[in-house]
Amino acid sequence: MARNYNFNWATKPLTLNFNLKQWRQDIGDFIRRKKFWDGTTRITRSKVIQSDVNSISKGIKQFKIYNAYGGEVIIQYQNYNEILYTNESELVNEYLKFRGKNE
Repeated sequence: MARNYNFNWATKPLTLNFNLKQWRQDIGDFIRRKKFWDGTTRITRSKVIQSDVNSISKGIKQFKIYNAYGGEVIIQYQNYNEILYTNESELVNEYLKFRGKNE
């Protein structure tokens, strides 16, 4: 029996997911450009702040965007993309509008 391989897929938009490194890098680059930081901007891994036993909620996680000169942006989120807290809410809201996620 021959195996059927599919080389084309239906189109669908990307969904914002801060668990993925690419999305954290994307928002980090956006904030670096808006705050005029130099190229030493770094991003931490997502760390669990509060785990949840509920299967619907994925718990609260946090990551930081920082530069070598003491600038820091903290983002806490749950369910991959629901932002609960940030110390730069204007920039994060601008990023969400830029990426097409209206909140």
